[in-house]
Amino acid sequence: LNYGLNYGLNYGLNYGLSYGLSYGLNYGLNYGLSYGLSYGLSYGLNYGLSYGLSYGLSYGLSYGLNYGLSYGLNYGLSYGLSYRLSYGLSYGYGLSYGLSYGLNYGLSYGLSYGLSYGLNYGLNYGLNYGLSHGLSYGLNYGLNYGLNYGLNYGLKTCCGMCGHTRKPYYF
Repeated sequence: LNYGLNYGLNYGLNYGLSYGLSYGLNYGLNYGLSYGLSYGLSYGLNYGLSYGLSYGLSYGLSYGLNYGLSYGLNYGLSYGLSYRLSYGLSYGYGLSYGLSYGLNYGLSYGLSYGLSYGLNYGLNYGLNYGLSHGLSYGLNYGLNYGLNYGLNYGLKTCCGMCGHTRKPYYF
């Protein structure tokens, strides 16, 4: 009994502690870092880019089209009507000519300028914003979240003392 208890406790504690801690730490750090980096980068970049691009494009297109159409129609109608009315009246063409030209010019200018400005601005702004903010946000968020989650989860997959490991739920 004496020998068995002494030998068992000494061997079990020494071997169990050394093996459990070394294996647990190695497994936890390796698994945590590799999982944290891969998960963090993939999740962070996907989330960051999708958020950045969707926000940038939706904002850019809505702003660009609204601004372009309103500016184009206002400018086109005011310019067309004022120019053609004064021109038409001075040369005797009258109000009908001035109104028809003003409306045609205003609508065609407003629609063409508004659409081209809206699409150009929206796409340029959306892509620039999405790529710059998506990458920076995705990397920052992904690395922070991924490393924290990966390290915490990776270190917790070992029982610590005995070296026994649990398989993570996604394997």
